[in-house]
Amino acid sequence: MKIAFHTNQIGLRGSEIALYDYAKFNEDLLGHESVIVYPSCHKANVPQVIQKFSSRFRTVAYSDFSQVDKTFSFPIFPDGGKTIPARASGSGMQDGIDLINALAANPNTARYLASKLYRFFVSERGAVNVTFVNRVAAVYLQSGFDMKAVMREVLSSPEFWDESAYFARYAWPVEFVVRAFKDVGWTGFSVNDALTPLSNMGQILLEPPDVSGWDAGQTWFSTGAMLARLNFASSLAANQKFNLATAVKTAVAGKTPEALLA
Repeated sequence: MKIAFHTNQIGLRGSEIALYDYAKFNEDLLGHESVIVYPSCHKANVPQVIQKFSSRFRTVAYSDFSQVDKTFSFPIFPDGGKTIPARASGSGMQDGIDLINALAANPNTARYLASKLYRFFVSERGAVNVTFVNRVAAVYLQSGFDMKAVMREVLSSPEFWDESAYFARYAWPVEFVVRAFKDVGWTGFSVNDALTPLSNMGQILLEPPDVSGWDAGQTWFSTGAMLARLNFASSLAANQKFNLATAVKTAVAGKTPEALLA
């Protein structure tokens, strides 16, 4: 495998020393070929340092970055292609578009997405259903990445409706809170009142721990998180019990139980 290391200059900076070491360890320890890519016209380039790099690694000098092909270590196109061709710098945005389109069309993307949808909508227990993954991945590719068609397949799939999928997901804290509001009632209990309990359960709305989101699944459950769920349920039930008692005392004749819970 070839690994490219790009640097804005090859001079006497400490970063070039680190770059040399990284490239060397990439070959000595990982067994990959290191390729050094740098601009040939940078005023800080030092010929002696360039010679040091060239004597140890393959180097590629360019006068304009548009001259550099973008080659990945894995196939990005359905035909197995790995390279986005060089193009004029004014068309550089097309490189990103090409990469996104290539990754979207990659069969591995289709299977990965289908597996994530299975875990999120069907079941977080046991192995992912391969039949489901293959079918949803096929819809994704055949529809031209139409997520409406993909979700129609997911929500109408036999796996989604199968009884074995009942209670096969671990409720997120926000799901637990919203379900409790719907089941028990929310009179006198605002959404803001649930923010601190949500945090204690391990979820701050719109603030995941990193860009990959929450780990979900069994990671939602710990001793502290379970206690937070129990305390929230107890507080909500006690609040609703008091409000119901007050509502019954002042209710007009003929008012339905549903109306009292509203």
